[in-house]
Amino acid sequence: MPTIATTVSFNDGTNPVVTVNGPSMAGSGAYQTLPITVTEESAGRTLWSYQMTSKKIRLWPITFNTLTLTMKDNLLDFFFNKAIGPTNPFNYIHTDGTTYTDCRFGSDTFSPRRTERGTYEVAIVLRIEDQAIQN
Repeated sequence: MPTIATTVSFNDGTNPVVTVNGPSMAGSGAYQTLPITVTEESAGRTLWSYQMTSKKIRLWPITFNTLTLTMKDNLLDFFFNKAIGPTNPFNYIHTDGTTYTDCRFGSDTFSPRRTERGTYEVAIVLRIEDQAIQN
C-alpha cells in the first residue's frame, strides 16, 4: 500500500517549490469534466451547438484547511506572481505522490480565511490538462 504524505507541492520549474499541508482527506476533491460547447453555422445560416466532453481537461476542487501563515503567504505569492492566477501552467504533486503536469488554477481569485484554530483555509480549483503521471 502506498504511503500517503501530509503535504502537497506546487512547482513551476523554478525555485523555491511551494509545499503546503495537504487537504484534510487524502485524495479529497472530485474530478469534474470540463464541458466544451461547439457552435457552428450550416450552409442555410442556421446556428447550432452541441456540447462535447474532454477527457484531458478536468476541474478538481481542493480545500486546504490547515495552512500556517508562512504556507498561506507562499501559496499566495505562487498564485499571483508565478502562476498568475489561471495564466501559467505548473506541476502539482498530491499527497499520494501523483504528479499532475500542466495544471492551472481554475480561477483568478485567491481568498484565504483564518480559522478558529489560528490556521488558514483556502479553496482552490485545479484545471488539469494532462493525465496523471505516477512517480
